[in-house]
Amino acid sequence: MAMPAQQIDQPSPRSANGPARPPFFVGLFNPIARRLLRGGVPMGPNALLTVRGRTSGLDRSTPVAVVAIDGRRWVLATFGDTNWARNLRAAGRATITINRRAEPVASRELSTTEAEDFYRDTLAPFVNRIPLGIGRFMLALLGAKDASTRLVALKERRGTPTEPSQMLFMLRKRAFTEAETAEIVDEWTQANPLIVPGQSACAR
Repeated sequence: MAMPAQQIDQPSPRSANGPARPPFFVGLFNPIARRLLRGGVPMGPNALLTVRGRTSGLDRSTPVAVVAIDGRRWVLATFGDTNWARNLRAAGRATITINRRAEPVASRELSTTEAEDFYRDTLAPFVNRIPLGIGRFMLALLGAKDASTRLVALKERRGTPTEPSQMLFMLRKRAFTEAETAEIVDEWTQANPLIVPGQSACAR
């Protein structure tokens, strides 16, 4: 979930090997947000991320925050190394749904150094260009009061320059796989039982 979030410098509690646990209200809000996003209701920077589970092999859909700047996109794990972040890291690809339009994407987790560059050179200038403090309000929704909050947190936890940031992924377009295409056709056929794919309505 990408709504009002805890700060990155206050990570979600987790066990040594277990995923981070988001705040309790996320579990209450996510089912509602999931339904709204599937229905095409605009929810600010939120989109529906569908990714294959790393252990179950089943598709999991979660509302996430997507940052789009100058034709490039990133997704932020607002609450740290949660299950969806681990799934995305393992799969390296997902489907993003915005305004009822599903788009296949490939993902790559940025290193700590790359994440620092993003917050300092891309996100901070973008936020500062938005008038009336709206940019900083949007950034707060993504989990930080300002870009410097993210930078300080990243620097404090830095190990090596190539260490994964565990909170920031870059997305790029990709083509649907044959299996994904078959699933889409199957879902479409079930939703439109009287229409055969490739056949117009007037030909029925």
